[in-house]
Amino acid sequence: MASFVRVCQKGNFVHNRYLATVNGKVAIFRIDGKYYGISNVCAHIAGPIIDGDLDKHGYVVCPWHGHRYDLKTGKAGGSPERVETFSIPHGPSARK
Repeated sequence: MASFVRVCQKGNFVHNRYLATVNGKVAIFRIDGKYYGISNVCAHIAGPIIDGDLDKHGYVVCPWHGHRYDLKTGKAGGSPERVETFSIPHGPSARK
């Protein structure tokens, strides 16, 4: 069973994002009521993913060199690179 670490509350999000310091740094994004956790370190050149824009296809774009990462899988668009993703439980069931 995976361990659960509470890192924030809904009110902690700024512009639908929150940076948690758990197992390194995890960028957490809230999109349409769903939460996605992804490594905050770009696999290309270690840029801060949390500062990237979200595109219309569900990718976060690294602000340093434009690498795009799928928030669900961590795969980079058009590249073999990938970043780690994390399950983000939320709501009443996450408290159990």
